[in-house]
Amino acid sequence: MKPMYKALFGLAALIPGTVMAEASNFNFIEAKYLTGEVADLDADGWAVQGNVELGSNFFLTAGASTQDLDDGGVRADFEHQNIGLGYVFYEDSVLGVLFGKFSLVNAETKLRRPGRGRSDDDGWAIGVGSRIDLTNQTELRFGLDYADYGRNDSFVPSVGVVHSFTPQFAGVAELSREEDGHTIGLGLRFYF
Repeated sequence: MKPMYKALFGLAALIPGTVMAEASNFNFIEAKYLTGEVADLDADGWAVQGNVELGSNFFLTAGASTQDLDDGGVRADFEHQNIGLGYVFYEDSVLGVLFGKFSLVNAETKLRRPGRGRSDDDGWAIGVGSRIDLTNQTELRFGLDYADYGRNDSFVPSVGVVHSFTPQFAGVAELSREEDGHTIGLGLRFYF
């Protein structure tokens, strides 16, 4: 075999095969680093989110996140947990997947300085979303969630990109916006 063919064969062996993005796969867990702004103050933290399919249309969803705000003399911790049930309304190879979800949510805020205070709110959230395969490896996601915590409620639009490196691992980037700030999430997803 000629040296050039050996080099090309070796290079081809290093390049992963075509990985198919699967907008219809709801069996995954992901971990993300979060950064953003809350009331014009910088915040950062972590989030873990996962889904498990229950048959062809239903899925369980659960997650938790924590963000620390330490800016301008204000120090606070924000924690959020959710658990819920989702349903796939529509699935098409061209238009992607349209889904909805209902979750029970808990949001806790702890002020560390100045002064001390704590807020612990339970509520519910509903959301709709769409997952569309842009390429064999890349998926685009749109979402709109509404959360009601009794005294407070909010709409949270979001957009995200998932790029599959292998059939099991993908990178995740997303942006969500609330009335008083925004959050950018960067992380990894594992499909099972």
